[in-house]
Amino acid sequence: MLVLDGWSSPNHRSIWNFTILTPTRKEYIIQLSDLSADSHTSDFIAEKIEAIINRIGPSKFTAVVSDNGANVRKACEIIQTKYPCIKNIRCILHCINLILYNII
Repeated sequence: MLVLDGWSSPNHRSIWNFTILTPTRKEYIIQLSDLSADSHTSDFIAEKIEAIINRIGPSKFTAVVSDNGANVRKACEIIQTKYPCIKNIRCILHCINLILYNII
């Protein structure tokens, strides 16, 4: 499973983390990137995801887990179209975090 997360650093850099979660629940950071200079379109993000999938091997992935941003959601749909066996899963904890942030 590939877990994808992006955030802004304290100095407003756009940092993206690509982590692989194995069936034995081991986590490996496969790529940590500063994508501040890039436009975060769905096509661009899909290219980043696909590069990792192809580097490791598509048969080794079952899902891509991501937040619910429109661009990331569309990127995962692009990946699922190219690789039907790789499911698109949204992170429920990210959604809960956003809800609690709005309440507080």
